[in-house]
Amino acid sequence: MGRRPELLGGGLIRSLGGWDEVKRMKLAAVSYAVKRGEKIEKEAGFHLDD
Repeated sequence: MGRRPELLGGGLIRSLGGWDEVKRMKLAAVSYAVKRGEKIEKEAGFHLDD
């Protein structure tokens, strides 16, 4: 029977749409966290010098 790609990764990975979707969601979460952190810093009066 061999390996079936549609069955790799377990139920959670498959239910999310596969590894590509998981990676996309992870990148979106990191991007949101960075944007949120920047907003919090501005609201608190912190300024990061480049």
